[in-house]
Amino acid sequence: MYYKFGGYEPSFRWFKFRLQDLAEAIAGDKSCLRSVDTKWPVEVTLGIGKSGASSLLLNEGQFQALWHVYRRAERAPNRVFSPQDFESLSPIEFDGADSLHRKLKRLEPRKTKVGYDTSPANKVFHDSASAGDGRLRGLFELNRCLYRLIDGGIDPHKFALNDECASKIRICALVINTWTQDGRSADARKRNPKILDVGVTSLDPSAPISRATRTSAHFIVKENDMLNKEARKDFKYGDSEEATLADMASQLRSLLLAGPTVLLVVGADTTEDILNALDINTSSWAHGIKTLVQNDIAQPALPPKPYYYREDGPSTSHRSRSRSPTRSASNSTLHHSFRSSTATSSRTASIAPRTCRAPSESLPSPRHRQYLPVYMVDVQQMYEKLKKTGDKDNIYRIAEYLQVEAPISTAATVNNAASGKATSGRICAGNESRLLIDIWAAMASGAAIDEQHEERALVQRPREASLHAAHNQSGTKVEPTAGGLASSEGYDDDDDDDDDDADPFTSMQQAIQQQESSDVNPCDDYYDIDSDHGSDMD
Repeated sequence: MYYKFGGYEPSFRWFKFRLQDLAEAIAGDKSCLRSVDTKWPVEVTLGIGKSGASSLLLNEGQFQALWHVYRRAERAPNRVFSPQDFESLSPIEFDGADSLHRKLKRLEPRKTKVGYDTSPANKVFHDSASAGDGRLRGLFELNRCLYRLIDGGIDPHKFALNDECASKIRICALVINTWTQDGRSADARKRNPKILDVGVTSLDPSAPISRATRTSAHFIVKENDMLNKEARKDFKYGDSEEATLADMASQLRSLLLAGPTVLLVVGADTTEDILNALDINTSSWAHGIKTLVQNDIAQPALPPKPYYYREDGPSTSHRSRSRSPTRSASNSTLHHSFRSSTATSSRTASIAPRTCRAPSESLPSPRHRQYLPVYMVDVQQMYEKLKKTGDKDNIYRIAEYLQVEAPISTAATVNNAASGKATSGRICAGNESRLLIDIWAAMASGAAIDEQHEERALVQRPREASLHAAHNQSGTKVEPTAGGLASSEGYDDDDDDDDDDADPFTSMQQAIQQQESSDVNPCDDYYDIDSDHGSDMD
């Protein structure tokens, strides 16, 4: 079970409705949820709802620890949540009470009577234009979970994850470049695409991703060998192999169906169309990794009553009007006991003792779980949700934005490589499949989706400003590139701009403070107790 403390209609409202007090209780230096060594962050659960709205949650053990410290018997939680209420459950960390307080203010609905989430962070997800955001934002977070499952840096039970999936899967990246000068009808191009080359990179599943051995292969299609030949780049990680379409399809089929595979692609629908044209059956494949990563054990229809309803627990019949925290000597003892037993941190990969976890929280993995042959992950789609734009950037622009080093130098003429098309730009699907692994790892290893969006956007702004200023002084017309940077005729891969020395984290803090001073009313630091009830899970 999970208890919402940040977001629309929280499970409990304590601490005189003050968000700062709530933040101190959960992430302050003296929090019972914090490690004895206060330099480590406090890890809680980020829930992405069906609409895309985000919430902050405590798991059963964390809520129990908090309950025993503050003894809020008169304020039992008005609602508890199960994993089925969310598209994803994933880790999110806070260094201290101040950072958590800022997040809580972003999640706090404005005082209105509209009956839905009006918080700065989630109000956009009420719009019909955001349909599907819940699934896609949830998939981004599930990729973060998968990365940590493979690296061993996450407690799977804490986030209702399938703890065996990391040992069952392979991770591969597939890039297919096709000829864009094909003048045939769209239907003809779909049935018989002009494939130029194919690249595949696989990871050694026995090692953490950051240290895993990468094995890459590059196939040049014989039938289309003369198309766009002058634009090819050399394969950096081995020898390219010339193969007929039939031979290449046979090798791909054997590679992809060797076992449960997480297949990283750029443009899932286009990739699937091309594979079907090669007579590779994708009908049993999954789009996304939700069924792979999440624990599919069904919740009991009538779960046992929580400890706070039991006869030996806090009694709801003894209500006190005081809302301020009260701590007796026995409570103080409990405080120190639970402080050490429930502290968790993803950096140390520590796991809370099972004695702190309610029986309903530990979700064992199924004994006879069935796995699909392939789980497709659209890395371009992950990037679009992270950047919050509809830009169909090519793989090199994505790498540039994420500050991932490309195995080959980028060029202005590269436009659609590794997204199902190829142009007169310099391309090599083998190199690009290697780059695709690194792009996925950069996003999956990072912070939660909204926090990572802020960090990466703020890193880009000083560079954008510097480039715009330089071009304005020279009188050159500036056009925004797909990667979010400004350029003129050619793409400049020089990273020696003066403003690059600016501290991105200082810039991020300044931007957050400026935003709070401009659009957050000081009175909004209180819980909204006048709003009509609704649900962000719809």
